[in-house]
Amino acid sequence: MQAAADGLRRLVLTLEQLRHRYGELAGVGETDLMALGNLAARGPMGAAELATRLGVSRSSVTALIDRLEAADLVARHPDPTDRRRLRLVVTGHGEDVIGKIRSFSLEMLRDIDAEHLPVIAQALDEVTAALERQNPPKVT
Repeated sequence: MQAAADGLRRLVLTLEQLRHRYGELAGVGETDLMALGNLAARGPMGAAELATRLGVSRSSVTALIDRLEAADLVARHPDPTDRRRLRLVVTGHGEDVIGKIRSFSLEMLRDIDAEHLPVIAQALDEVTAALERQNPPKVT
């Protein structure tokens, strides 16, 4: 268990450095990058849900959304079930940026033995699920 915890700590430190590089590739700051990543991974969502996922206030997320919209990474669309609400959707340009980041990630993984990748992917999914259970998003 200790070896797994140590490996996780090293992974987190490396991912923090990698997040800076992803931000450079996307041309946005880290919080904006996290917002884009959440929208890409989980699909369209409202501003309140995005604020909760990022652990920021609802007032802070408005400025963040404005920046992402100005960069043509996300767009506001009417919610199909509640016309009073807006949903945030990744734009075509946002998808292109996400594709660039994915390509960068895939290039980094190319030296790993292809036979190991399915096991690694499953292990990462299990670690992610365990961490999400222990550290759910805070409502702000």
